[in-house]
Amino acid sequence: MTSAAALQEFGFAAYHNFEGESVLWYAIPTGGKLYPYYTDLIYSGSTDPIEALFEKTDIDRIYVVIHTYWPWSTDFIDQLKVECEQYQLIQRDIHLFEFVRYAEGNQNESDN
Repeated sequence: MTSAAALQEFGFAAYHNFEGESVLWYAIPTGGKLYPYYTDLIYSGSTDPIEALFEKTDIDRIYVVIHTYWPWSTDFIDQLKVECEQYQLIQRDIHLFEFVRYAEGNQNESDN
């Protein structure tokens, strides 16, 4: 549902050059070059995949969305809150994290 909402809201307009090809700005769960970075982030519990994307691209911001229905989400969400630049809780169960390439510290927000 998150994928459908993101594409409905922002469309297919933005593509980025990544590993020699043009890729959609959104890591669609059915595949593509960005999706393995998302799954690595989720399953490893490390933000190394985000750092790898910053190193391989010219983008300055990466947004990560985590829904609370994932069984391990609580500890991972707490970790991401510390490591991200901006955090926002949306409707009590969708967590949005912003990572910035050259960030100093973090500024977290919540609309509990």
